[in-house]
Amino acid sequence: MEEPWRPPEGPPPGYRPEPRIRNWIILLALGVVFLVFGIVMILGGTKAGVTYKKVTFTTRGFEAEPITISGLLLLPNPPVGGQRPGVVFAHGITGSKEWYVQMEREIARDGFPVLAIDLRGHGGSGGYSTYGNDEVAEIWAAAEYLRKNVPEADPKKIVAMGHSLGGISVTRAGALQKDGSIQGVIAIWCWSSLQDALVDLMGPIDNFVGRAWGLTAFSRHTDITAPGTLGKYNALDLVNDTMPPNYLLECGRNDELASEAVERQVMEKATAVIRGGQELKLGFTYGDMGTGNARRLTITDDDHVTELVGGVLTFEAIDWLKNLGGIPLKANDRPPFLWGRILGIICLVAALLLLSLGAMSLVRWRMFPEGGEIDIEPAWEPRRGEKAFDVLLYAAPVLAASYLALPAAKALGIGPFIPYEGIGEMSIFWLTRTLLLLPLLSVLLFFVARSQGGLSGIKSRLKSTASRWGRSVAYGLIPLAVCLLVLVVLAGPLVLPRVFAKLPLYFFVGLACLSTGFWIEDYLFYRLAYPALRSDIGDWWVILVRALVLDLALILTFLPLFDGLGIAVKFQAFRIPLLLLMALAVPMFAIMAKVSLRMRELTGGNLAFSLMLTGLLVWFLTGPVGVRGF
Repeated sequence: MEEPWRPPEGPPPGYRPEPRIRNWIILLALGVVFLVFGIVMILGGTKAGVTYKKVTFTTRGFEAEPITISGLLLLPNPPVGGQRPGVVFAHGITGSKEWYVQMEREIARDGFPVLAIDLRGHGGSGGYSTYGNDEVAEIWAAAEYLRKNVPEADPKKIVAMGHSLGGISVTRAGALQKDGSIQGVIAIWCWSSLQDALVDLMGPIDNFVGRAWGLTAFSRHTDITAPGTLGKYNALDLVNDTMPPNYLLECGRNDELASEAVERQVMEKATAVIRGGQELKLGFTYGDMGTGNARRLTITDDDHVTELVGGVLTFEAIDWLKNLGGIPLKANDRPPFLWGRILGIICLVAALLLLSLGAMSLVRWRMFPEGGEIDIEPAWEPRRGEKAFDVLLYAAPVLAASYLALPAAKALGIGPFIPYEGIGEMSIFWLTRTLLLLPLLSVLLFFVARSQGGLSGIKSRLKSTASRWGRSVAYGLIPLAVCLLVLVVLAGPLVLPRVFAKLPLYFFVGLACLSTGFWIEDYLFYRLAYPALRSDIGDWWVILVRALVLDLALILTFLPLFDGLGIAVKFQAFRIPLLLLMALAVPMFAIMAKVSLRMRELTGGNLAFSLMLTGLLVWFLTGPVGVRGF
C-alpha cells in the first residue's frame, strides 16, 4: 500500500531563513547615522569664521632643487580690516596641512591670515622629506608668498609656526634666515638633536635604528649612521639669544618624543645671556618683542598626539601673535576646545567601516550563492597521531622565512623601491618573505593538484576557480571602493587630507607586494594547519594558535635588527621594551585570524581577506599619513 504524502521534516539542505531585519540594513543605517554626525561635527570645527583658498608656489631652494609646494590659505571671515601678523603653519612628520585645521582655523578666526603648507614629500607638495633640513626652503618661500600676495598679512611681521617636524623646520628656518623675513617663531615641540630624539624613542642608534635605517625610504638620500650627518640636525648649535627671533617654544610634558628636560635645554641655550645665570622659568617671557629677542617656554599636560588639538598651546600662540602685532589681549579669554573636528573624523572613520561592512553584507549572497561553511581540504590525508607535524609544517617555514626575510633582503640587495614610509619598508619584507616561501608553496600546490586529479582535474576546475577568484577580488575591494567614494566626495568640502597621495602608482605596487605575502601565509595555514586543528579544538583555539604564530613571526622579523633585547619605545610616561610591545599584539592578530576565517567561510578562499586588509592598509599609508623619502 502506498504511503500517504507527508511534508518533509525540517528545511531543505542549504536553506537559510531570512531575518526580519537584515544585517546589511542595520549596518548601512548605522553607517549613515555616523556619517551625518561626522559631517556635522567636522563642519562645525572647520567652516565658520574662516575662508579657505588652495594655493601653490615654488621654493627658493636650500640644499635641494626648487619644488612646488601645496598650500591652504585661511583668512578671517568677515575680515578684521588692516594688516596683522601673517602665519606660516607647518605640520608634523607623516602629516599634512589638513590635519591641523582645528589649530589653523582658531588662529585665523582671531584675525591672523594663515598659510598652511604641505612640507616637501608630504600631501600635495613635491620632493622628498629630509627630516627638517631642506624643509626650511618652503618655510622661507611661504613667508615670501604671504608678504607679496596676501594684503591682510603685515609684511614686516611674519611668524613661522609648526608642530613636530614643523616645529624643527620653523626653528631652523628662523635661525638660518639671512634676510630677516621671519620676525617670530612658534615651535610646538623641538628636539635638541635628531640623534637625541631617536635615542630617546628607540635606544642607541647602533642597536636598532641604525641597523633598520637602510630599509627605510629616507636612506636613499640620508645616512644617519655616517659621520657628520647628524650634525646639521642639531638645534642647540643654531639657537641663541637672538635667533630665531621672538621664539615661543611649547611642548607637552607627556610627549613621547622629547622630555621636558630637552625643551628646557633648548630654551636655556636661547636665553643664556638674557637670564644672566638665573634659573629658567616656565611661562615667563624673557626679552622684548620690539628688539626681536622675546623668549618663552610653555609646558602643558599634552602628549605628542594631543598637541594637535592643544587648546592651551593654541591660546598661548595667539597671545604671542597679538603681542607681536601690538594687539590688546582680551580679558577672561579661555583656551579653545579643538576636539570637535577630530571627534568628527573619528565618527567618519566609524561610518566608513559600517558602510563597508553593510555593502559587503548586501552583496555577499548574490556574489557567493554557494557561500556558507566551505570545507577546506588538506593537501594530503591527515595521518593519525601526526597532526602536530602538519601544524609544524605550516608554522616552521613561516617563522623561519620571517626571521630570514630582512637579512635575505640585504644579501639579495633588495632596498627601498617604494618612496612611502611604512608601505615601503613592509614591501621589502613581504617581497623577500614571499621569495623564501615560494618553494613550500610550489610543493604544496603539487600535492593539491594531485589530489584533484592531476593536470586534467585542474583544467576541469579552472573555469569555476577563476570565476570565484574574480569575485573574491571584487569582494575584497568593496571596503576600499566605499572609502574612496565617500572621501572623494567629502574631502574638499570638509577640508580633509588628500585621498590619494602624489604618486598613486606606488599604491598598486605596494598592494601587490603585501597582498601576495598575506595570501601565501593564509593559504599555507588553511591547507596545512587548519585541517589538522579543527577536528580536535574549537575555532577560537584555532584562531589563538594562528595569532600566536603570527605574533612570533613579527618578533622574529625584527630580531635580526636588534643588538640586545632592551630596546624600548617611550609610550606616554612609560618605556615599554619593543619585544614586549610586539607580544601584546596577540589580540590584534586574533581578530585578523577571525576575520580571515569568516571571509574564507563566505568566499571559499582567502583572496578577498588579503585584498581587503592590504588595500585599506596601503591606502592609509600612501594617502592620509603618507610621507615620501625619495
